[in-house]
Parts: sequence; C-alpha cells; structure tokens
Amino acid sequence: MAGFLTHGVYGRPPRLSTCDCYRRRQKRHDKRVEKGRLENPMEAGPVVEIVLFRLKEGIRHEDFLQAADALMLDLRKMRGYIKRELLCDPSGQWVDLVYWRSLDEALVAAEQFNTLPSARPFNAMIEPPSRMLHVQRLRHYDG
Repeated sequence: MAGFLTHGVYGRPPRLSTCDCYRRRQKRHDKRVEKGRLENPMEAGPVVEIVLFRLKEGIRHEDFLQAADALMLDLRKMRGYIKRELLCDPSGQWVDLVYWRSLDEALVAAEQFNTLPSARPFNAMIEPPSRMLHVQRLRHYDG
C-alpha cells in the first residue's frame, strides 16, 4: 500500500514484529529507489501520524481536550514535531493527526510517548484499542 508505513496503538509503541516487518519492507523499497524503479517518497513531504480512537464512557470532551492541551507542552519538545490536529465526528470517533519531519523521528516519538509526564492522564481517557499508522505525503494538490 503506497504511503502505509507502520502502525501501533496509543499507550504502546508499535509492536516489535510490526517494526521488523516495516524495516524489511522499507529495505526492499529503498533498493527499488536506488535502482531508479521508484521515486523516493521520503523526499516528498512530512510523515503524518494518524491515530483513530474513542473516549472511555463518561469522559467529557472538555476534560479530554484539557489533557490533550497539557500533552502539547511535552509533544512540542520532541525532535521532528511539526504540528498536531485533533478531530472528532458526531459519533465520537476521534482522529489525532501529528505531523513529523521524518518517519524515524515519528517512530522514536512513538517509543518515547509513554515516558512523557502528560501521557498517563491522556491515555487513561482513551478506550482501547486505538489504531495508529504513519503515512507519507506523496503529492500535494491545492484547492
């Protein structure tokens, strides 16, 4: 799948087996880029971390948004962080978009996420399981 790089869940870094699969897939991709069979999408744009989740029963949106605001103090200090968008649909499905300069920086951040002081209260409000994936922008189209 073009653009799909790795996945995991909030509160836990991506599983080792997932990372191993990604590394093997990335090595094959890098070889094709070197041989000129593919454009290098790593030069195309930032990596976007997409996390889909729902809040636990009884958690108010206002309380969760306060925890998300507190998390930003730590997140902004992480290497490669660009910006973050938090979205929610009427059914209660949340989407957390975090933009990183590179996949490596996004993966390091995912591994360090649970060590952030503000991550514990943020994670405590999220109903497991959540789904995380990292995608690379391949093209950008203006309105």
